[in-house]
Amino acid sequence: MLGRTWAFMKRIAAEKKDPDLKKNIVLALLETVELSGERIDTHCQTRISGELFKMLSWHLPDSKLRSLISANDSPAVVSDADMPARINAAPIRARDLFNIMKREDSGETRRLIERCIREDRDPELWERYEAYYDDLYRRTKVTDGSPYNERLHIRLSDGRMYKRDEHILMRDDHGNLVRLYDQNGRLRAQPIIVYYQAEFQVFEHAFTQLMKHEFEDQRGLKY
Repeated sequence: MLGRTWAFMKRIAAEKKDPDLKKNIVLALLETVELSGERIDTHCQTRISGELFKMLSWHLPDSKLRSLISANDSPAVVSDADMPARINAAPIRARDLFNIMKREDSGETRRLIERCIREDRDPELWERYEAYYDDLYRRTKVTDGSPYNERLHIRLSDGRMYKRDEHILMRDDHGNLVRLYDQNGRLRAQPIIVYYQAEFQVFEHAFTQLMKHEFEDQRGLKY
């Protein structure tokens, strides 16, 4: 399916007026959806199929898929040029955020360092990575032994808990990273989109490359 989609995208770039193009793309999209009972569920099961939906939908101007995938029912992009601009700016935003976090003077990263100072040891590389990602996702880890409270906490499958507040980023139905909760842990009537799905994938990749360069190449830290 990926090979067919790649071929379709090459044809889109070369010949915009191909009469069979819409039919072929729709067939490729149907191969990525989940058949569930009596309906076809268009909530994509993987990031790859989700991005294929988004990528292809922009080239179907008269298709209902375009408004579905671009999330026109949400506070979404304001023009066709807006999303490419956000994606192009994502590596710059990642660099700016990483430079702030590299000071390690706040957030989960700072709490890790303070904890290691008390334990008279250096943070492990994986601990640094985890702390940086916690700060990237704007999550505050619960480390004071508080019991799990569904109204106050988010608990992951491995048992880690995070505060449920306006800082934590969660994914909406379209895969965007949003603020779902207010400061008191209540659901917002309208989530605030912080990063669109495609934008954040570029942002996160650039951030990860910066982090690996800093810790592995610059500081020589290894697992």
